[in-house]
Amino acid sequence: MMKLKHLFFNTDLSQMLLRNWFADIQDDSPVTPFRTSANAVFTHVNQRQKYFLRFSPVEEKDSTQIRAELAFLQYLYDNQYNAVEAIPALNGESLVVADTPWGVYNAVLFREAKGRQLSAIKEKDKGKLYHGYGEALGRLHRLSMDYTPQAERRLDWSQLLEQSDAMLREYKAPAEVRKELELLKRFFSELPVTKNNYGLIHYDFESDNVFYDRHSRAFCPIDFDDAMYHWFTMDIVKTVQDIGNEQGAQQFLAEYKREMEFDESVYAYAAVFQRYATLYSYARLLRSVHEQWDNEPAWMTELRLKLAVSMNEKSKAFGTEFPA
Repeated sequence: MMKLKHLFFNTDLSQMLLRNWFADIQDDSPVTPFRTSANAVFTHVNQRQKYFLRFSPVEEKDSTQIRAELAFLQYLYDNQYNAVEAIPALNGESLVVADTPWGVYNAVLFREAKGRQLSAIKEKDKGKLYHGYGEALGRLHRLSMDYTPQAERRLDWSQLLEQSDAMLREYKAPAEVRKELELLKRFFSELPVTKNNYGLIHYDFESDNVFYDRHSRAFCPIDFDDAMYHWFTMDIVKTVQDIGNEQGAQQFLAEYKREMEFDESVYAYAAVFQRYATLYSYARLLRSVHEQWDNEPAWMTELRLKLAVSMNEKSKAFGTEFPA
């Protein structure tokens, strides 16, 4: 999540950024806030096609990391993998770095994915889709095995832990949180790495980031914004946790294993992978809520309280030794 000061919906800014793709954008052109969290996202319909504009201040997102994300998406496209499509701007570049009255922003435009989010499909209907869901992740990981970036490279788990450590120090996290980071660093530094168990992962393959089109029966993941080098198990653990029921999880895993080698020895440490995700989230939330202002709007006060409860819940197991 970005710092809270960046969570305001800014229609003027979104219109300015959209003009990098559409020369006919006017002050009254319809743009609709979709969500704002790790990025601001607005929707815009142009010639009956819906687009999603994603943008964030350069202080929040590294431009080189976005280029690395887009390069991986292009690799997936070149290998006939169905993923969200980034649209080149009028200057031919998929990433626009724009100087605006509100600062310098990174902006990317995506074509709307076909179908519906898996999270929006009723459970009785979703149960039929878990096999395809597992196949989609398995194929993503299989392609990742052979992916070699030609330029910028996404960060890996250890670099992101170092970033988290810097946040924990700067914002004076409790001692047990710092201990948790050291435990994770030690554990993953000793975990075996092979071509078949480690590579560039999505990291957020949960059901709200995967679309299903019932006409083509195709799955389409979106939001590769958190892609990182990690053990493939991380994607599996987070997705299984999101599925939330044993039968669905087994169907998902069965089809995943048809597509991709499954490292049982690493998956045995699923609980530790969950703790990595929890610590990583905690550090980013700590940074987001640190700044405070007089007379904050009600939504910000309510969000701050909600995040404080979430951080307290996340930190309950921090600093305890991992199971053998």
